[in-house]
Amino acid sequence: MDGFYKVGVNKDNGYRLSFERGMMRRIQWHYVVLVLGVCLSIHLLGNLVVNNFHQRLNNMDMHKRSLGPKTPLIQNKNSVVSNQEILNSANYKSNSTKNIGILFYNKPSWMSFESTVIDSTRCPNLKQKCTIYTNNKNYERSKGVIFCGEKLPSKVPEKKKGQVWTFFSIESPFLFSVRPEWKDKFSWTMTYRRDSDFTYFYGKIQKREIPLSRNYPEVFKRKNKTVSWAVSNCNSFSKREEYVKKLQKYISVDEYGKCGKLKCGQRSAGVTDCHKKFAEEYKFYLAVENSICKDYTTEKLFNFFFYDLPMIPIINGPKNAREYIPNGTYINMLDYASPEELAKDLERIGSNETLYSEYLKEKDKYTGSRFRWEVALCPMCSRLQENSLTSSKIIPDISSWIWNDTCIRP
Repeated sequence: MDGFYKVGVNKDNGYRLSFERGMMRRIQWHYVVLVLGVCLSIHLLGNLVVNNFHQRLNNMDMHKRSLGPKTPLIQNKNSVVSNQEILNSANYKSNSTKNIGILFYNKPSWMSFESTVIDSTRCPNLKQKCTIYTNNKNYERSKGVIFCGEKLPSKVPEKKKGQVWTFFSIESPFLFSVRPEWKDKFSWTMTYRRDSDFTYFYGKIQKREIPLSRNYPEVFKRKNKTVSWAVSNCNSFSKREEYVKKLQKYISVDEYGKCGKLKCGQRSAGVTDCHKKFAEEYKFYLAVENSICKDYTTEKLFNFFFYDLPMIPIINGPKNAREYIPNGTYINMLDYASPEELAKDLERIGSNETLYSEYLKEKDKYTGSRFRWEVALCPMCSRLQENSLTSSKIIPDISSWIWNDTCIRP
């Protein structure tokens, strides 16, 4: 480019310089016009895009206003599900896929099962499985923790955030005590009481579709003895042994086992050959408990329905027994003013084949079912899997709950 500005020494050189300078000016103007054209095009195109965007936006707003309020995503005649509800539902499903752990912190010695899994095959209404632990190494991972009331730990463990603790006992309150440091710890209860959050019953009685049929005259004819009783605890909280001593003044009571003079096999919570022998020879059996407490009825009574024993059981309570034991299938000591009055009624019933057979016929309309762990653990697992996984309920004093108007202290 330096050559275009070199000064010539003759006439030709002067013309050449003028020509070259003119060419340069025209080229520079072409560049300027080209740049200005490109800038103008960009400006016009930008305005067009922006105007089009605003027009579409206005159209969308007008469309929304014409639709009115926001419409739910799913509708049917029974419910309207909003977007937020669907979001909550999705979150709940995501949370519910987690496996919930339930730990028996201090498993009783009589419990036979170890860690197990319960799912919809065992609990039809259960959406997700739960793992039941019996080893305390799983304490941290357990959402629910069950403590056996008969042997609570000497030191209360640290309660983890979000855990729900359950008080568990199948024994009467006379057999254990709860220390004050266990206040405000439990949310749920699992006991024999029917007002527990989860009921552990010794048995349930259901009506048969078709009653049992026996040769009742023959059954009555074979019975040549009055009352039998097999017992090993000679100093009970219910003072049953003192009541029986008074009863023996008015009627014959044959006492078997550790506390009696008669022997028959080994002690068992189930039905033995001795019980079957009693059912053949005796008209009545003392199915009396070591404690008289609300809803406290054990296998002593339920065995009569489990095994269809043709004998009338005599119980010593509780007062509300008629709420869950069918009337006319048993005799309750608490319905009589004294042992003497009871003895008179036993003599009346036991000496009359028709009266006695009516009791057996009524009992034979029913059968019994045993407790299964699924009955308590399935609903517990379901409640732990609910959207709100923590329980707001806390029992202030579990000892008061256990004792409040529940037991008779003779």
